[in-house]
Amino acid sequence: MANLSQRAVIVGRLVLLSLAAFAVVFAVLETREREHVRASAGASGRYACPMHLEITSDSPGDCPICHMALEPVAALARETNAPGAGTSEEAKALGTALSLPPEAADLVRYSIGLVRGHVLPQEIYAPAQTEANGFVTASLYKDESQALGTDESVKFIAASAPSVVLDARRTSDAAAPWDRSTVRVRFRLTAGARTPPEGEPGVIVLSHKPRKMLVVPAAAVLESPDGPYLLVYSSSDRTFSKRPVEIGKVFSGLAAIVSGVKEREVIVAMNAFFLDAERRLKDQMKRPAEGMR
Repeated sequence: MANLSQRAVIVGRLVLLSLAAFAVVFAVLETREREHVRASAGASGRYACPMHLEITSDSPGDCPICHMALEPVAALARETNAPGAGTSEEAKALGTALSLPPEAADLVRYSIGLVRGHVLPQEIYAPAQTEANGFVTASLYKDESQALGTDESVKFIAASAPSVVLDARRTSDAAAPWDRSTVRVRFRLTAGARTPPEGEPGVIVLSHKPRKMLVVPAAAVLESPDGPYLLVYSSSDRTFSKRPVEIGKVFSGLAAIVSGVKEREVIVAMNAFFLDAERRLKDQMKRPAEGMR
């Protein structure tokens, strides 16, 4: 039985390494544009999106995909090659720690990214429903709820009267958890407003103003029975560890992070599944060895 178990572990490991090798190929294809960005780092006046490096411009602006502000290419190249953020030396160390073959170094190197701050200066629409006595309850993503000011003024539009815009204000009630990513927030219609009947569906419109959030690539978020998590880099042991996080909305290939990490922490941003599988396999193989001591 012991030999059979060892064979199963070896076969599983070979499968993962094969997947990692395929992932290297995909990583090289996906990051060709990243190499182009790095090669042009010395060129003045070039800008790129920190989350979508294929989006470049000769002038400042916003990314058409995620609407993040474009940053100078030279600054992005320095960040990508900063200690702990994707250098070949770090990649080798991390690859060794994960027991990956040397040819998988690029898989690690091009998988590393940063937690970023993002500002969305736009209106937010949320589904809502009227309650008794002039109250309205809306379903908001957790990151939207965090950015909602105390007693903030909003608009309510009932489905039965789309041309009528009613003023409302957030109540002092705490947001009530609804599901993993959303909460229920209560508002009160302004005195004197026409009160729609109870149970009337509609939308709450949050005002057009900058609302800051933390974001990571959506592919960086991994799932477990205990909830979502990221692989976060530790400079002390030069490897990644599982970090539970709370997420909000997912949009334009990005996931809003409500809690669990800080801005500019180093994470596995790409190929997270493969690196996490190797991390978990290594942990499982260490346990029997430790039990034999």
